[in-house]
Amino acid sequence: MQNDENKKIIIINPSFAEPPLSEEYFDKNSKYGLILNEQSSEGKRLLTDFLEGIQRNAFYSELPEFNIKQISAESIFFIKMNTADFLKKYFSDSGKLLNSLIDKFESERKEGLPF
Repeated sequence: MQNDENKKIIIINPSFAEPPLSEEYFDKNSKYGLILNEQSSEGKRLLTDFLEGIQRNAFYSELPEFNIKQISAESIFFIKMNTADFLKKYFSDSGKLLNSLIDKFESERKEGLPF
């Protein structure tokens, strides 16, 4: 049996709707782009509710690889970026920025932080 706690999921453009988050919930100075401020519990709650609403959509609930029934707000790292910009930014330079983000998550996991 595989250990699910080490899995990461990247959701790019999960729906056509924008999450109900105003600019106040974002850290604009991150090298990763416009990211959800990790200290904003209200922002994380709103985003979690948004993603769980997508999950309740009948189309997605039929896809076993996307069947997440409950999302922990502490597990979310949200980057507000359109798909084309994400792919260009994170996969250019041999994926240097994506690898940096993965290293960040691995470092936090080793420290016992939730993600």
